Amino acid sequence: MIPVTDGVLGCVACDAAGPAVAMGWQGLLCAALTGSVLLRVATQDLLGALFRQRRALFAASSEVAGEGTSSGRSRSSAGSRTHARGQSGMKRVLKTKVSGSFQTVLAIFSAVHLATGEFLRNAAPSLNISAVPSSVMVKLIVIAHIIPFLLLVGLDIFIARRFSPTASRRYRAGILAAALVLVLRQVELYLGVTRPMLRDLEAFSPLALALAICGAVAFICWLTYRAFNTIRTFFAYFTPAAIVLMFVMAQSQPIHNQYYEAYDLSEVVPRDPTGKPVFIIVFDEFAYEALLDESGYIDAALYPNFARLGDESLHLTNAQSNYFRTRLQVPDMIDATVPLTEDYELRIYEQTHRIEALYAPGCGSEYTCRGNRYLVEQNDNNMTAYLAMRTFYFAVPDWVEKAASAPIHFAVRQVGAPPPPADPTGMHEITTQLLDMYVADITRESAAGRIFFLHTLLPHFPFVYDEYGNFEVEDLRDFDRNPNAPQDEEEFARAWDFYKEQIRYADTFLGELFTRLESEGLYDDSVIIVTADHGARPLFPVWDDPIEIGSITTNVPMFIRAPGVAPTRSDIDYQHVDFGATLFDVLGYEYTGASSSIDVSQGVALGDPVSALDPVRPDRERIFYVDVYLTGYWRYVYNEASGTWDVAEAVGSPMPDRTELSAGVNNGDEPLP
Repeated sequence: MIPVTDGVLGCVACDAAGPAVAMGWQGLLCAALTGSVLLRVATQDLLGALFRQRRALFAASSEVAGEGTSSGRSRSSAGSRTHARGQSGMKRVLKTKVSGSFQTVLAIFSAVHLATGEFLRNAAPSLNISAVPSSVMVKLIVIAHIIPFLLLVGLDIFIARRFSPTASRRYRAGILAAALVLVLRQVELYLGVTRPMLRDLEAFSPLALALAICGAVAFICWLTYRAFNTIRTFFAYFTPAAIVLMFVMAQSQPIHNQYYEAYDLSEVVPRDPTGKPVFIIVFDEFAYEALLDESGYIDAALYPNFARLGDESLHLTNAQSNYFRTRLQVPDMIDATVPLTEDYELRIYEQTHRIEALYAPGCGSEYTCRGNRYLVEQNDNNMTAYLAMRTFYFAVPDWVEKAASAPIHFAVRQVGAPPPPADPTGMHEITTQLLDMYVADITRESAAGRIFFLHTLLPHFPFVYDEYGNFEVEDLRDFDRNPNAPQDEEEFARAWDFYKEQIRYADTFLGELFTRLESEGLYDDSVIIVTADHGARPLFPVWDDPIEIGSITTNVPMFIRAPGVAPTRSDIDYQHVDFGATLFDVLGYEYTGASSSIDVSQGVALGDPVSALDPVRPDRERIFYVDVYLTGYWRYVYNEASGTWDVAEAVGSPMPDRTELSAGVNNGDEPLP
């Protein structure tokens, strides 16, 4: 089943209150609410039983007292008493039916919400990748809550009119039983303590696990039918909370959406429409070594377009990143490019919400934004359909998922996203759409004076694509990344093959870009820079011991193809601290920017930036930072003598971050990988 990474379930009634509500005031509130509902239901049943018992005793005493009255008077009023009792009985029956039907409607509404709410919330892509707009959440609530509720109520009315009361009771009990089963499914997925227990039981005996699940479902069905009125009342009393939480869910990402309040989709007019078109492509988690064959050259059979670019460019074979994390490296590169907006129109195609949110205030005024938020808002129906299908995958057990995989996978592919089991966090939700838009935006009439800056999550895990951008996989493919139990060689080799296949899709995209530039007559006059934010990361750090890193993690591709730049292979010391200086030099500007957008006074220093075109090379250390989110970081320095990366410094405080990022966008959530 789909791995869940968004936290645990504190209480199913607080499904929209925010991530990780198992602890804290939200959890206490849920416990109090649940307790009050249970107390109210129990009290109502107890008082009702006492009232019925007292009424029966009163009726019996009245009957005894009535025996002493005259028989004549009794006979004369018998007809009127019978008529009155009949009318009173009909009123009571009618009142009971109306009251029961209204209570059933409330119970169904509450049941639908509790049965789907947590699945709905966790179906949204990781907030690192995309902040789902309220418009999408509203549509998703209509699909997952309102429409099922109306259909179930309509069917309930039909059954009540056409069939016996017993059939109606069974139908209603079935709805409530299904809701309880789905609530338990949410507990299984999101309450961390249950998953190890279920895994241990499955390891002991799959048959025992199956019998336990079937037994639990059968018991719930039996209990719901026998205690139908009590359980219906329980769900009905949850209706106010369900209504409130439904509206909360519609606005479930206010912290993240506030950074888009000034987000303007307008295009900025180039100040110098005669400038050379500039195309900057920053891939994600792209190890330079993955491009090479056994001879140390780019494998032209696997990557013909990268091989072509290498032959036509300044090809830096010793280029490296400075940061292990995307959220630190990519903003440095964008910040180094922004000063060029004095002459160029900068178009930012940023795939991740976390980084794009940093630049939202300048969208439409300083630069043009055509990244994550733009695509989501322009294709909100696709996003809604995608999230609805992800909700289905979270809700159903494995055997249902496998039985329905073919039609569901086909439907998911129609919205341009990988199947949820292969991409549980929604990492590649808009990858294909973003690449297609980047290429389609290039025209001869409008390219001059523009910088097209693209950061794409290729070939970042999970590895779901083949070389043509198709996703035929149905399972999660990734490096193990556990520093305490690294993958063996065979497992790593298998993951490496999947990784290289995804790089082939990056190569295909590069070919499409070249074809577009040639068809528009722009190829020869354009500046093309292709690189990556960091290399592959087979291990993720934990704050116990520093991980061992090598060139597979630090070294990245770096190609600079531009008029006036001679094609050659060079092994100079290039670090991404040099990105801004190199870009300015290629375009004929003097670079006066800082080495990093992160405050150097906080202890992060990379040295002075130097253009890769500068023949005078600096005598400096090669530096690479690895951090553990909100815990600490290590500064690695390359040892030329041993050819290894050695830990030069360990800092037991959080890695300094961009002011905006640490102030809000990263508030309480996991960072970008």
